[in-house]
Amino acid sequence: ATFTFNKERIHNICDLIIDRQLQVTWWCETRVDRLDERLLEKMKQAGCAGINIGVETGDRKVMDRQAKKGLTIEKLTRLRTIAKSLGVKLHFLISKGFPEETRKSFVDTYELLMKLRPDSLGITIMTPYPGTQLYKDAEAKGWIESKAWEDYGGHQFVMHTDNLSRDDLYYGLNFLKLENVLIQKSNSGADQYEIRKTEKELYTELLVWATGLDDLRVK
Repeated sequence: ATFTFNKERIHNICDLIIDRQLQVTWWCETRVDRLDERLLEKMKQAGCAGINIGVETGDRKVMDRQAKKGLTIEKLTRLRTIAKSLGVKLHFLISKGFPEETRKSFVDTYELLMKLRPDSLGITIMTPYPGTQLYKDAEAKGWIESKAWEDYGGHQFVMHTDNLSRDDLYYGLNFLKLENVLIQKSNSGADQYEIRKTEKELYTELLVWATGLDDLRVK
């Protein structure tokens, strides 16, 4: 899950691939803080087509406290710029439902996706696996809604938090899934004007929900 943790090792592996002229195309997963421009260039030379990057959230406070070690929006932005220039695809891994997240966290995440436009996106739901501290905390606070273990795969709603109800998680997550669809359409060459237009309409709707203004609408 952190392929480039030992940068020197990866440099050596890439050198061997290049020296032996191995025609291989590969993909890996790692953390933002374990990459730099020199290593990315070497990886591209050795056949790296893309990288899975743990992003989790666009909420800076949650990112600092609970997301991947060493991750900042500034580092992620720089990585996106370098990777794009090299032709290395980035697959952002997003996870929603952190205990400290709020409705605004969905807005922050949506804004980050609009700004950086990853090549693809994977979205999972925070899941309190038995034996983890999250499970202990969630059980103590009465957050767990299901103990049907077939639901514990990262894609089912099994937990709410003090800040987000099950309905909140479902509603907010839907906006990110719709943004993912727009990203895929954009990458496939669809009309960019229409994509941006739809994106902004969804963003406005998300803001209305996140600020609670939807409660003021005439029923």
